[in-house]
Amino acid sequence: MPLNASKWILACVFSALSGLALGCGGVDDSEESAASLQTSQALLSMKDQVDGKIVAQVRLSTTHSVEFWQFSDGAINLREIGSAQDLEKQLDLEALQGLSPIERFRQLAGPSEPVPASLLEAASVQKAAPGQPVSMVPWAPPPPPERKPESGASSFAPLIDWNADALWFQQNFCTWSTVDSVWCPTNVGWADAGAVYAMFYESTCFAASQNQSATYTTKSWNGSAWVTNAVNTVAPRYWQRWTFEVLNWYTARCESINTGGDSRVDFSHRFRWGTPSIGALGDFPSDRTYSGGYSNDTQGVTHDSNYWFLTNTNNIWRVPVGSSLNDNPSYTASNPWAGLYNHLGDISYGAGYLFIPLERNGGSGSWCSFGVMNTSLTPYAYAIVPDAGISDQGESCPWVAYNPRDGHLYASAFDASYINKYSWSLAYVNSAWQLNLSFVSRIQIKDKYGNPVSLTSLQGAEFSNTGKLYLVSDSAGAVYVMDVFNGRLQTAFGVQVDHGSYEELEGITLWDVDSGVAPGVSGQIHVQMCDNDWPDSDDFYFKHYRASEPSKL
Repeated sequence: MPLNASKWILACVFSALSGLALGCGGVDDSEESAASLQTSQALLSMKDQVDGKIVAQVRLSTTHSVEFWQFSDGAINLREIGSAQDLEKQLDLEALQGLSPIERFRQLAGPSEPVPASLLEAASVQKAAPGQPVSMVPWAPPPPPERKPESGASSFAPLIDWNADALWFQQNFCTWSTVDSVWCPTNVGWADAGAVYAMFYESTCFAASQNQSATYTTKSWNGSAWVTNAVNTVAPRYWQRWTFEVLNWYTARCESINTGGDSRVDFSHRFRWGTPSIGALGDFPSDRTYSGGYSNDTQGVTHDSNYWFLTNTNNIWRVPVGSSLNDNPSYTASNPWAGLYNHLGDISYGAGYLFIPLERNGGSGSWCSFGVMNTSLTPYAYAIVPDAGISDQGESCPWVAYNPRDGHLYASAFDASYINKYSWSLAYVNSAWQLNLSFVSRIQIKDKYGNPVSLTSLQGAEFSNTGKLYLVSDSAGAVYVMDVFNGRLQTAFGVQVDHGSYEELEGITLWDVDSGVAPGVSGQIHVQMCDNDWPDSDDFYFKHYRASEPSKL
């Protein structure tokens, strides 16, 4: 805990001026505290410039509050305000991820606190259903001026251990657990983050000085110019944090208002990369009919570092990456769980194993299951999906995906409102392999603003290395990109499919093969399509896409 934290009061900003019905929890109800609070707020809030309106607020203590702001783009964003003495009580943003604005208010304010009408109205007008796929070309703003942070200056002997102060800030605002990148300069006069394209963006400005306030500016790109989201004055020994969860370009700056005395700020910005621009490369194989019926009812695809692995309803096969996918399959295995489960779905590779979703399709199995094989296509075991009723999967298991970021398995029903998360382990028990599955949680599918939505005809899915989930919807003719930390569908791109000719999108995998290692194939995203012909002899298409920045997929 830093020493000599000043006694500035800054919580429930704007409440005295706007007359909003705001929810507050853990409040000091004394008249003296309330009067001091309102006086400070009235003075300090006059300096704030925000491109939006405050629609709700929760006061966590006399010096700690969370505000819900609706910006001009319709998004509801959070601002948290606290003092140095509040850091051990700062908001747990991870616990709020995946919740709608109204759910967040209820969790913070408590179930007995009524949701303000202003928040209900804001949430009702910000809905954005998945709809049709959007362009995957992100706007390219001119970068803000490149500036490096400068050291803070002090004209008197410090009363605070600045190194301990910086460590305290870093431990609270600079962690990596749910983000792709962190920048966290401390004990500087100012810091400018530069522009980043992000699907989650959080920045924090701490006026570390004992006697100097800081100016905290956040901006986003509207397609043609930088728009100032907010310019806030941060009181000495106070911090403010803005959080944005809509895919866009963002930047932030924290600067001490140096009018003499100690000029010093700490700053952080943490973000998850936005999906880069994606372009179609063509199909290979195209209109391919394999002998032996392997192109009939194609279902899934994945890879390790050496092989492609593909499935149809009844078979799985592997192809060396250096061999042509146009050739007939030669290294194959039939469904080892046939009779119980007669339908293999879109498979996934992770931790050295292949994970196969299994559906009954007339078999005698119960619910849906996951099977596990090694990369030589030797089966180990299968396990029934636990809590299938709770998870809403039941007998529906079109895909399973291994998340390299957390090591869990994810799956959903064919028509889904939730993505389900499972832990797993494989053990050799009593001379037999045993797959153990546990239901961890389910992630509600949401639009970009955090409102619940549903997706239909989900045929395949795969995780990128950064932990984004790419979901194939056959009915939409699209691949949706989900941020599984909050369940939001951040963007989508269209996949050419002619349902009138009985074409059907199937599995997906992500593999950067732009080095030329795979004959006829390039790019990073690969989507299967089956052209269903009656009574058989279906045709296989493999569609390929290139990302402008593969490391940020």
